Amino acid sequence: MASDNPIDAARATTRQLYNSDRDYQLGQHADHGTARFADTLAAHSLQPETTIARGGNFAVHGTLDEARPGSFATTSLMAVSSTGLLLRGAGSTKDQIERTAWLFGFDTSRIAGMAAQTRAHDARLAETLSQIG
Repeated sequence: MASDNPIDAARATTRQLYNSDRDYQLGQHADHGTARFADTLAAHSLQPETTIARGGNFAVHGTLDEARPGSFATTSLMAVSSTGLLLRGAGSTKDQIERTAWLFGFDTSRIAGMAAQTRAHDARLAETLSQIG
């Protein structure tokens, strides 16, 4: 990897991997290569019923509230791959989210666009999202 700045080169490579069609998903997981892997991969990926909003490599993910069907007990911003694999929590403050974007080499320009969809579920997170990008 020839570069004047190896950190930037590593971030660019990370961004390319998580936005590619390469088969990298959970390759080290104990279930990889078994009949259970499809279920394991689904459990670690975005699902329509728990995805509140998505913009590029970020998504607002909700945990369903069993006591209140159709509601979320918690919400969080997640860093995700282009295939919807949940990579990690992206943070809850502007600084944390921008740091996650920097670490992965992800673009933040679509984060603010998720604020409106998020507002009904988590006004504080929506306010933070509206300040980014």
